[in-house]
Amino acid sequence: MFVASSSGSAYGSAGGAAAGAAGFRLSSMMPLVGVVGGALKAYGSIQEGREQSRALKAQAQAKLVEAEEVRKRGLWEQIRMNEDSRRLLSTQRQLYGQAGVTLEGAPMDLMRRTEEQSVLDRMMHGRNVAGEVSGLRTEAAELKKAARAARRRGMIGAFSSFFS
Repeated sequence: MFVASSSGSAYGSAGGAAAGAAGFRLSSMMPLVGVVGGALKAYGSIQEGREQSRALKAQAQAKLVEAEEVRKRGLWEQIRMNEDSRRLLSTQRQLYGQAGVTLEGAPMDLMRRTEEQSVLDRMMHGRNVAGEVSGLRTEAAELKKAARAARRRGMIGAFSSFFS
């Protein structure tokens, strides 16, 4: 049996019922598809935030390790500088002694200036190392802040995907 529609086409009664039911099922599933799509988008946003956060935290940790290495290297460099200074003063004493010069007056002033300069060099080196270590630690702290912000952005993105 055929039924005529208002547009002039004819459907079989069984075919029309099936087509109508399929259309009803698809249209009723569209909100569900939208919810599932939104949930997947939210999950993706959360995961992206977590991954960015992990990467930034790893970079922060690397900066902290680098800062510690710079600090240790700076200490060893100061020790080396101290030993070099001792050697230089010892060499000066030895040369003055071999030349028969007494260690008073001008020779003593020269040795004192040499020692003072060595101390100033070590202090300046220590200050430079401290500044570099401080800079690396500050970078690490900023990276940790960025990691927290990335995680927060992921969560905000997840919630906003439900409301858009």
